[in-house]
Amino acid sequence: TGSGRYIPRFSGEEIYLTANTAKSGFVPTFKTIKLIPVRDENAIISNLEIGNTSFNYNDLSSGTYSRVNAKTVEMGINNFVYLAFNNSSAIFSDKLLRRAVNLAIDRQQIVSTAFQGHARIAYTPFNPDWYTVASKDTVITRDNAKATELVSQSQTDITLQEVVLLVNSENRFKQETAEFIKDYLESIGFKVNVRRLGADSLSSALKEGNYDLYIGEIRLTPNMDLSPILLGGSASYGISNISDSSMRYAQHLSGNCEIMDFINTFNEDLPIIPLCYRNAAVSYTNSMQADFACCDGDVYADIQSWKLK
Repeated sequence: TGSGRYIPRFSGEEIYLTANTAKSGFVPTFKTIKLIPVRDENAIISNLEIGNTSFNYNDLSSGTYSRVNAKTVEMGINNFVYLAFNNSSAIFSDKLLRRAVNLAIDRQQIVSTAFQGHARIAYTPFNPDWYTVASKDTVITRDNAKATELVSQSQTDITLQEVVLLVNSENRFKQETAEFIKDYLESIGFKVNVRRLGADSLSSALKEGNYDLYIGEIRLTPNMDLSPILLGGSASYGISNISDSSMRYAQHLSGNCEIMDFINTFNEDLPIIPLCYRNAAVSYTNSMQADFACCDGDVYADIQSWKLK
């Protein structure tokens, strides 16, 4: 309040946003915006389709998407989805097997089918739209023959042990991703048990460490800091902070190695396998006229140019 674009106003039980006249250079078409309380996702969609509301932002964190009879645009967000190895797993202590898993995964299928297209492929831990890596050649092509060769080089009989993969049962995108990963791993000889757990149970299971793999997600800060994953932070379940990747990343943060040096080390070490960065969905009525030059950090960046026909 004081520097924002709009200020809240209350009239009985109704809530409005009114343009902040104290904000320099802010002269929007919409002087007043009415906020509509909606109790569930289905009601959000129906209100938008019949014109009771004009605009809706959905970060798709529920893991579901329902087609809306309205204009919709994708917006890239900084939510990183990855497959993590438990560094205490006997079978995945071998880098050759981790690299085999990486080569067996079809990221395009995960993005287009499991996430229904609402994501962007990630070949590194960094957002593919991040200017620092956007121009780099980081593509990893699925290669089952090479993956099978790496399994053979490891001299490990991977059929003797069942691999446990944990996934959030409350997120359909991730559940489907887990099923694809199960298929990919079994195609090169692994035996995989997908264990679906609710959010609370999943958190407990990660702390207990009784698993080999899990599908993780973290919203990274705009500077793409990987410390929460690689340096013992909040998303480091099963990930050693003294691995080759972690030590190389610490060197990168201190300015002692270039970003591609870190990425090359990461690709050899693979404490996690990058899968994708999620998108959000912005939907609006046909009567709305806007370019929607919005971004992850500011959904309403160009709201002063929005108009209704």
